[in-house]
Amino acid sequence: DRDEAIMGHKPFPVLADHLTRSGVVVLRYDDRGVGGSGGNLNNAPHETQQKDASAALAWLQSQPEVDPARVGIIGHSEGANLAVLTAAADKQVRFIVLLAGMGVSGQEILPMQMAALLRAGGAPEAELAPLVALEKKLIASIMKKKPRPELEALARDLTTRQLALSKPPTPVTPEQLDAIVKSSLDAFDTPSFRSLLRHDPRPALKKLKIPVLALNGTLDLQVPVKENLGEIEKALKAGKNKDEVEINEFRRQCRDFAAKWIDVQREEFKRLGVNAFGMKNLLGTFAPPFAVLNDADFLRTLHPRDKIAGIAEAVKVALIRDGLFFDWLESSADALRACEPAAMRRMIRRCAELHMRQIG
Repeated sequence: DRDEAIMGHKPFPVLADHLTRSGVVVLRYDDRGVGGSGGNLNNAPHETQQKDASAALAWLQSQPEVDPARVGIIGHSEGANLAVLTAAADKQVRFIVLLAGMGVSGQEILPMQMAALLRAGGAPEAELAPLVALEKKLIASIMKKKPRPELEALARDLTTRQLALSKPPTPVTPEQLDAIVKSSLDAFDTPSFRSLLRHDPRPALKKLKIPVLALNGTLDLQVPVKENLGEIEKALKAGKNKDEVEINEFRRQCRDFAAKWIDVQREEFKRLGVNAFGMKNLLGTFAPPFAVLNDADFLRTLHPRDKIAGIAEAVKVALIRDGLFFDWLESSADALRACEPAAMRRMIRRCAELHMRQIG
């Protein structure tokens, strides 16, 4: 969403507040299918999302308080990909800021992520190379649209090996393994994700002739700093960008806080991060996580009985904790019965907030 909301943190409003207090006009918008935006992000490849960004930029330039000759884009993670693509395609972009931006292709970064996560979890270095090779084979097979049974066999082998390397090893039943494999392959099989796999930011980076600020964190396991920040810098130099280019790694400033925060979250999720089978929730990820984050599209994968169970849980929590929330549930009964996305998102968010208060 426009806040980049994650685990109780909303970094984008904080950043926007700082910029506006400094006299910079800020426009934030929700991805497709989120908040006030229509459509479905899963069906939107990078090219479509880049056009969305250009449209937002054009609207911003039309506002009377905005100098149209001094507009730029700040993008985080995949948003950094879109910032680069938009700047390369739209000459109205006068600068970009890349936060945890990719410097390599999606096909390259996924094996990096897996290795970094397993390494951080204590997996022996010697056992990572075969897993990386296996994931590269799976990704290549996905891109070639190999038959589903072949993809399932590769994904099952990869997932089994990863679970065995987790600390402690995570046993699963055959049914649980099938569910993990299905969820993972379904996530891969969308226009948006296939676009991410195909995307390589380097050609677009080489086209840029504007100021660029690239910031990556040394503790980032999703976008490993050395491999990605180095490639961003190489591409900008190869393109002979003569404008101001600054490449920074966040090190000591964040290290102590991040280490303490991760320790706290790890202990909390040891206690709470289990699924309906009493196991660590690995659905949607190839590596044992410190936390599991599911976006609203996850709702579409649920059986109706699971949606009803979730609504029942919200009713229970509302009765105990929040009368106004219960009143809203009652007034929204028809929308919730139909599992309308906006109503379900609001219910889940409020229910999660109340649970977090109880946990805290």
